[in-house]
Amino acid sequence: MNRAQLIIFGTIGVIILIAVLIIYGVIPGLREPQPEKFTLTVWGFEDDKFWKTAADNYKEKYFYVTINYVQKDPATYESDLLNALAAGSGPDVFVLNNAQIIKHKEKILPLPQDALSFNARDFKNTFFDAAAKDLITKDDDILGIPLTVETLALFYNRDFLNSANIANPPQTWEGFVDAVKKLTTYTEVGTVVRSGAALGTSANVLHAFDILSALFLQSGVEPLNRDTGKSGFRAEQPMFGIQGSAESALDFYTSFADTRKRTYSWSSFFPDSLTAFAQEKTAMMFGYPTDFQAIVEKNPHLSFDVSAFPQSANAEAAAYYGRYNFETVSKQTKHRDEAWKFLLWLASIENDKAFADALNLPPARRDLVGSKPPKDYLQVFYDQALSSKTWLMPDEDKIRQIFNEMIESVVNKSASAEAAVGRADARINNLFQPPTP
Repeated sequence: MNRAQLIIFGTIGVIILIAVLIIYGVIPGLREPQPEKFTLTVWGFEDDKFWKTAADNYKEKYFYVTINYVQKDPATYESDLLNALAAGSGPDVFVLNNAQIIKHKEKILPLPQDALSFNARDFKNTFFDAAAKDLITKDDDILGIPLTVETLALFYNRDFLNSANIANPPQTWEGFVDAVKKLTTYTEVGTVVRSGAALGTSANVLHAFDILSALFLQSGVEPLNRDTGKSGFRAEQPMFGIQGSAESALDFYTSFADTRKRTYSWSSFFPDSLTAFAQEKTAMMFGYPTDFQAIVEKNPHLSFDVSAFPQSANAEAAAYYGRYNFETVSKQTKHRDEAWKFLLWLASIENDKAFADALNLPPARRDLVGSKPPKDYLQVFYDQALSSKTWLMPDEDKIRQIFNEMIESVVNKSASAEAAVGRADARINNLFQPPTP
């Protein structure tokens, strides 16, 4: 072997040796650095079956990340979360509902616009419009990621509609009123024996707040103006092509509990609307997808189905009342980019479909609401998802109290619809006033 060959082979040997040393980290700083392992703690109140699978799948893709899902009690979730955040021991990722956006906005770390390739336009193209209006700020910051959406729909007793010769559930409020008159039965003195619809009061009507909110929105009234942050009860312009008023919507709702009205079919003496429906004491009620299984559990033999939430005959476009939960990132997290990266991964087509199916809820993604639901009854809710409407509120508990008192003041005839709305309008605006020193 000549000198030239020795030099060549020697050089090759050195290169191989260096490569081996780099691979095994013998030469510090030359091997590609490995990501530091860490844990993301996620708080929620859904069953942990989905989350366990998601955690395993994510770790398979990103070996250095451990997802620690903590299932909390829904009844104490908000207080537990606030206490944990106050103590500096809260989760990296947590769930909120859309009614809590204003209340807890300061605890949220928006998606960093400089770190991940997902912007406000991407959000609007991915998720239903109501979520985009709620979760995208004026500065195009994204506050959270929705995975599912629920809408109100009409639940009806098939046998009762058949006996009243009503071929199909009502699609308009005009048809709804006619159906209620046919379905309600009375004693000789005018006491309701079987209710046509569970509607009119607040204490014993499940989702009374939501139903009245839906009527407001359909009437062109947004209870809270998104631009001014003040009550929108006095809006002059219709929102969805319907010229109406908060007073007329409230009067319509409470008319079903007014013995003087032809729509009278419900009273405070009935059990809660879901129980009354399951016990065949009312022919129709309004509810969410989660109410379906609750009814089945109360009465497995009940012949019932679900139909779209009624609309005004004059409406230019359908409007359905919706609610949803969304995942967001805590301001206290030490893993900003990684937490948001995980949420965007959760929002993929495959994961969102799996999450929604596990909960029997419509998915939040626009490109999934046209997919086949896991249960046939969910089709109605899938069809309503993209047309769902929401409204922001400063404090959900206080707003619900205001609405309940507004309803009951009209039902017990202590105030007219106009006076009740006026009082509610003032009380909502007062929620935004700073406390008096």
